Amino acid sequence: MDESAGSSGLRNVDARFLLPMFPQTAIAMHPAWSEGLQQAGIRIIEPGNGAAPDLVVAPPNLQDAALGVGASTVLLDGRPRPGFGVRTDPEIRRYLPIHTRTGAIVMADLSEGRSPERALAVGTHAGNGRSAAKREVARMLLRLQRLPPVMALDTVHSRPSTTPALVREAAGQADLEVVGWFLLIEPGPDHKRLVFFLFTDRGDADAVVKFSRLTDDRRKAEREARGLEAARAAGAVIVTHAPKVLAEFEVDRHYASVQTAATGQTLARLVSGRSSRRQKLWQMEAVVDWLCEIGRATAHRRGSLGDDVRETIARGCSGSDAERLLRIASTSPAVFQHGDFADGNVIADGNSFVAVDWELARADGFPLWDLLYLAVCALPLLDGALGEDVASREDEHVRYLNALFRGRDASSAAFFRWLRAMADASGLDPEAVPEIVTLGLLWYSTLQMRLHSRGEVPSGSEWAPLERFTADWLKDPELGMSWPLWRDTISRC
Repeated sequence: MDESAGSSGLRNVDARFLLPMFPQTAIAMHPAWSEGLQQAGIRIIEPGNGAAPDLVVAPPNLQDAALGVGASTVLLDGRPRPGFGVRTDPEIRRYLPIHTRTGAIVMADLSEGRSPERALAVGTHAGNGRSAAKREVARMLLRLQRLPPVMALDTVHSRPSTTPALVREAAGQADLEVVGWFLLIEPGPDHKRLVFFLFTDRGDADAVVKFSRLTDDRRKAEREARGLEAARAAGAVIVTHAPKVLAEFEVDRHYASVQTAATGQTLARLVSGRSSRRQKLWQMEAVVDWLCEIGRATAHRRGSLGDDVRETIARGCSGSDAERLLRIASTSPAVFQHGDFADGNVIADGNSFVAVDWELARADGFPLWDLLYLAVCALPLLDGALGEDVASREDEHVRYLNALFRGRDASSAAFFRWLRAMADASGLDPEAVPEIVTLGLLWYSTLQMRLHSRGEVPSGSEWAPLERFTADWLKDPELGMSWPLWRDTISRC
């Protein structure tokens, strides 16, 4: 692999994926791009030193000098000055980077119809009236092509085409007539894949192209392919809520997968939006019902425990507690498990929904774990427990989870009911729920450590509140494997 897995330089040059080709040589008139281009394996040359390069990157004040080099493609990191490219008759595309509250960046193609508006819907959060109003103002500005001068742009000047290389190849491989696209760049380490959303008409996105930022990096794609294959093998109850792979291909050692796109909004956005609490719980209930269906359809006798589960128990417990977890884990039924069933990985549209990101899926998973992870992510949003202050959100999240599991939150009753329904559906003895919940909390904390050690997630990731709550769970007599409230609840049933 050519690029460093922990480098920030690569993320500074993600706009290179908007280019119609993967350049081999470049002149970097913009100093901020030099390091990232070199890390991407692109050879930096000096102006006037031999043949013209494939690419010139420049700020707008050097646009005339950049055009004078004679490269096939020029990328301006900024808003072009009047007359840019008029005499050279190339194709020109302008991309607006939309920065989201979650740290993601959506690169919207301003030259294509409604793509900017659709990108804006993905890139903004309508959780309250003020943000919804901002989104409406931005939509009108985009429609009128009236962008304030302070808004940044990336401009691609190329011939004969400015269609991104990955979009062009995906369209051919999947036999799609693509009329628009935008690029989603989510925060995270360099291993995290980027995603093009592709449109074939004026409706929702029809397909997505998930591709590696790093060259020769197939790990995440191969894990997801295995997960989707396990989903197909598990039966129709699962694949009806999973994306379909339309094509797989490679361009210049960047591996890509074309999948059907999920329409709608993430469950995170829906449950933190302005609809009624009843409506939000209804949406959650539909997803929980599906998890119960999976439990009923896929429950089977467990074979041997995986190394990851044994490692989790060894890290989290000792003595009789470890023996108890090993015994119950070994005798619990196995079910199909998505593994990363966070609220951001469920895309809902009315009565339908699709789960995405199947990299951690397994046929021999544990009952309750997908439900557990969904609840600890989504219920704090549903109950409005997380404020706008980023600095305090982790503490608020931990306080909320402590209240939820102690039966002191508005959603506690629904959560306990879901746990019982999931246990019954999968054939899990309700008496074993505290141990399976304990193992699940420990597993997700251990997963974060494993991924961080491999450079696949940063420290202080979204798992931090769960890790802190897990520590509370293990030491508090009201929680843990004793969990008296749970045992009182099932004794009354």
